[in-house]
Amino acid sequence: MKTEMKNPWNSVADENASKPQWMNHPVVRILSKVFMLAVFGIFILMWQVLENVFKSEEEPIEEKPLYNEGAYLDPDYDDDGVKRW
Repeated sequence: MKTEMKNPWNSVADENASKPQWMNHPVVRILSKVFMLAVFGIFILMWQVLENVFKSEEEPIEEKPLYNEGAYLDPDYDDDGVKRW
């Protein structure tokens, strides 16, 4: 009795034979891959949006004036508006 060896190269052909004929069309196969990439891309974009939404906000830096407008009149301040000791 001879045992039949399954040819590994025929596994793809067997898989395609079980599908409907229109699913084997090259355009449908390409479109299905494009669709899967689009779904993956949308997943990545949504991940980025959610990451930005839930990101902890840093405390804003207080903006100080670059110079004290009345510093030139006050002897306690130097030219940069920094108070002298």
